[in-house]
Amino acid sequence: MRITKVHPKNLSDRRDAIKDVLDLVERQALKRQKSGFNEFRFTFGVINSFLIIFVFGVYPQHFWLLYLLESLYFIPTKFIQMIRAVPNQALYYLDFCWIMNFCGIIFLLVVMFDRDLSEWFHRRLFLAAFGISCGPLLASNISLPFIALIFHDISSMTSVFIHIYPPLLLYTLRWKVGEVTEGEFNCATLRYLFHFPYALTIWHNTIVPNNSPFHFS
Repeated sequence: MRITKVHPKNLSDRRDAIKDVLDLVERQALKRQKSGFNEFRFTFGVINSFLIIFVFGVYPQHFWLLYLLESLYFIPTKFIQMIRAVPNQALYYLDFCWIMNFCGIIFLLVVMFDRDLSEWFHRRLFLAAFGISCGPLLASNISLPFIALIFHDISSMTSVFIHIYPPLLLYTLRWKVGEVTEGEFNCATLRYLFHFPYALTIWHNTIVPNNSPFHFS
């Protein structure tokens, strides 16, 4: 085996290069920690992503409850970050996607718990929510670069929450209506929305011509 001798000067240069790389890695790690990266947040983000998939696929009748529970965490946490930012970013809550999520929470509470409003109102409310969620909000996941699964970053995960959760939620309310209406709250409000020829009529007359091609069909 042939051993190549390394000149002391070259050895010193290599040591300096390795030290520079290690210093760079250390600075990058400190930067990540300051931005909120730690083992707990990363683990929480990963587990929460699997929880969403699991509930969506196995227990669709409970998906709306998961949406409400997670909104109680993500929305206030994001707002605290916004008002503490320099400059203040609280007015970002007037963004279209945020306003639609606030309206979506109200819509969900009305659909699930209201027994007094008319059938006509419930139908129009559902159509508006379905069109917005499966139209611009769903399309935003494709077009906006800041919507990314960065598990440790609350800001990024909140952006994912407000853009991907509503289409998934409306999918369960539309295509898993049997499971939802027979769930723990026995919500019969949704059942009359999808009688066949009425559902076919509103699909052709309202949703198809006025919204984007990203609807679930």
